[in-house]
Amino acid sequence: MKIKYSKFEINMWDIFFLILFLGHLLGGIDILLNEKEKAGIFFLAIGISYFIYRFLLVMIIKSKMKFDFSDYKVKIKGLFFEKIIEYSDIKKLIVRKNMLGSYDILLNFDSSINIYKYFCNLIIDVSIESNHKKSYIFCDIKNKDEILEYLLEKIGYPKKEIREKVNGEKLYVKYSIFERFHMLCCSIFSIVSIFSVGVAWGDLELMIELFVIIILLLVMTMIKFFRKDYIMKRYSNYSISIFEKKKGIYIMDDFFETDKKVIVNYENTNFNSVKFNFYYFQNNVMPKNYKKYDN
Repeated sequence: MKIKYSKFEINMWDIFFLILFLGHLLGGIDILLNEKEKAGIFFLAIGISYFIYRFLLVMIIKSKMKFDFSDYKVKIKGLFFEKIIEYSDIKKLIVRKNMLGSYDILLNFDSSINIYKYFCNLIIDVSIESNHKKSYIFCDIKNKDEILEYLLEKIGYPKKEIREKVNGEKLYVKYSIFERFHMLCCSIFSIVSIFSVGVAWGDLELMIELFVIIILLLVMTMIKFFRKDYIMKRYSNYSISIFEKKKGIYIMDDFFETDKKVIVNYENTNFNSVKFNFYYFQNNVMPKNYKKYDN
């Protein structure tokens, strides 16, 4: 079986960097022509370097990757690392759609591998989380159905025709603005805090304003303003799937269920934040804690 890549996939980070550097790109070209300043050249070089890495270098390295799918394990050979993951160790398969139609398939979950996915999955594994030896991401793949069906069969799921006939049950997650946009809120809070402390040293009024901002952040964290629905399907007592529109997760054994909730065991234990849904929102994977609708 061969992994087929979408070579020119664009994701949200690419768009972010494109917008960030577009103004500097135009300014840099103008500076090169007029020879007035050097700052624009610096940003121009960073922008060009990013897109060379993101598309040309990543595409070249992907062509060097080797995958050996045997009966009991998959052997992954990157540029400077090798990893063997047995199918019996795959307790979670996460599928998510990228912006232009290709997919990522995550074997288990490790946030370091997820955030630095091209570096960790193509060049070298530098993850610090506890589950990294059993985790991997097939990035930007086109033949998602073929790879997914093969892996699901190996870890013990029924065939696609059977799975599609299983009735679904509605779950939901209530979340706050802080959880859904954790990184943005933290960035704004940090900037405001640094500015306020710097300006307000010895100024009581501004220190009170900073205190109010901290209280508001705590309120944003604790009060759940929004609700998002998910569909759970049960294939046996030890295998389920949970899906939303653009991503989903297949779970084998590693979940806890009661009459009122479902909790996914992601196995990462290095950080205290792994208990909360915002940790998984910011990593663009399925949440950890779900609630059931009252019958």
